[in-house]
Amino acid sequence: MNWIITAGVIIAAAIITLGVLFWKNQKIKALLDSTGPLSLAKISFKLATLLCFVFILQEGFLTQLDTLSRSENPTRNISVFLLIWCLTLASTILVSFIHIALIRVFWGGFFAISILAYLTFLQIMGYPPSLGDAKILWIETGQAMAAFMFYWSELILPLIFSLLFFVAFVLPVRPIKPIKKYWILLPVTTLPLLPLMMIAGMLAIKGGGAGVGIPGGMFALSSYAASIMYETSKQPNIKREAVPYPPPQESMIKNIILVVDESISSDFISLSPGATITPILANNRDIIADFGQATSGHNCSSFSNAILRWGINPRSLLSAEKLPTIWQYAKAAGFKTTYIDAQKHPGTYGNLMDLRETEAIDNIIQFNSPQIERDINYISNDFEAIKTVIRLTSETIPNFIYINKLGVHFPYEGKYPENFSEHKPHMSLFEPLGNSTREQLINSYKNAISWNIDGFFKPLINSGQLQNTVVIYTSDHGQNLLDQGTATHCNRSNSSPYQALVPLLIMTRDKILLDTFKKASITNKNAVSHFNIFPTILTLMGYPAGLVEKDYTKTLFSPIQRLGKFSTGNLLAPNINKRNFGWEDIPNELESRM
Repeated sequence: MNWIITAGVIIAAAIITLGVLFWKNQKIKALLDSTGPLSLAKISFKLATLLCFVFILQEGFLTQLDTLSRSENPTRNISVFLLIWCLTLASTILVSFIHIALIRVFWGGFFAISILAYLTFLQIMGYPPSLGDAKILWIETGQAMAAFMFYWSELILPLIFSLLFFVAFVLPVRPIKPIKKYWILLPVTTLPLLPLMMIAGMLAIKGGGAGVGIPGGMFALSSYAASIMYETSKQPNIKREAVPYPPPQESMIKNIILVVDESISSDFISLSPGATITPILANNRDIIADFGQATSGHNCSSFSNAILRWGINPRSLLSAEKLPTIWQYAKAAGFKTTYIDAQKHPGTYGNLMDLRETEAIDNIIQFNSPQIERDINYISNDFEAIKTVIRLTSETIPNFIYINKLGVHFPYEGKYPENFSEHKPHMSLFEPLGNSTREQLINSYKNAISWNIDGFFKPLINSGQLQNTVVIYTSDHGQNLLDQGTATHCNRSNSSPYQALVPLLIMTRDKILLDTFKKASITNKNAVSHFNIFPTILTLMGYPAGLVEKDYTKTLFSPIQRLGKFSTGNLLAPNINKRNFGWEDIPNELESRM
């Protein structure tokens, strides 16, 4: 809210100040009077508003000047930076005074949309967007509609300010001397493209640091988009390395299933007798090893899933796209590979999966249900997924199955039937976060978890397939439920540790393996992370534990030194020198919010 108060005060003060200056200056007053409809109030409002937006919607101007003053060529770098600033200021003012309304409407709309996006991000996340944030949002565009439904109340104030800018920008004023020659009009009309291209070029060459101090509302976001599209077009075709180990002679168990849930915090999963949210799990705790409060590798879905599928660990971040995938290891070990995606329509992929990765997958199973919140077919995708698992594990061949559950991604009210409301009071369908209380938010989250998780595991537990099957269950990330700001997950800085709080359960009826995991869960209680899952799966497939731990990190079977941190940055920038891993700490044990 501070930016709102600041903006309002500065705009009001600037309008009054400019009005007084114009009124006191007789020459300016005479000039204005001579132009007829160009009134004192209109030009004061227009100039003051535009100038305020340019200067307010930037972050780190002085910091950038200080940084550039200590660079290798400070004179050149500061000159370029100030030139860009002058161009942004000049283009904003000059284009807004062009007498052709269509041109003003085009650029006014362009800038207003940019300002709306900038202020909305600032309102939700609590900090202005950077190039790294833009890249993460680009990757997570599949959740745009869900984000709109959950956060739409946060758009109201940014929309008001964006409309204020638009009105000021397109406000018709009669120019002193209209530009009639098109060879002059064209350069003025396209002038905003110059700073946009300059900023985008600097971002492509220098990375996200080049965007610091630039007027973010009008120019930075568009430049981020241009830079991302350029980098995407230049993305090298990196070939993944082959599996470095000889094929194992025998696996530890016939079927291995990795279940990656969506947006589940481990403090809402209880195996204690009488658990009200996940009673099915609690009643079957004898076949479950609970590793307690695990830590996700990242607080964004795509990067967490990449960590789990590619075997990324803190030592291999710079070679992430070269590492052999879990599918390659599974096929080399003789497993039939199946990917069940309960989130996307058939033929579309998310979580950083591409066609190259799918070449090592035997079966890809997706569901064609309408993606409509609270639609019974849509919210039953996970139940259809477990039916597929039961069918596949009943076959004679060994299976490795990776499941991306639909889970309980916001809006939580859309992830369970209306009549399944055990925890009250709760939010209503399509009620935005800004209109609800924390109690309502948490109760909606509880209802969604209770409906989804018990409904998912009950058929598998009753199927009899767990005798020769091990299920590793975790979530991509946890959830911030108004514990620290409004962003539930995926924010780059000031991230709530609850965003990385995920469950790690091992489920099997294989007595030897279950006993081994239960002993390990006691040794490593609250100490494990996503980084330990990949090497554990390789060991279950039969690969030598010693070699696996040497190349990756500790398996769940070994004593684990708690990592105590999770990444929030961009792990996969095309240029490895521009990657931002952004680690955040997580306490040893977080208080349950259940």
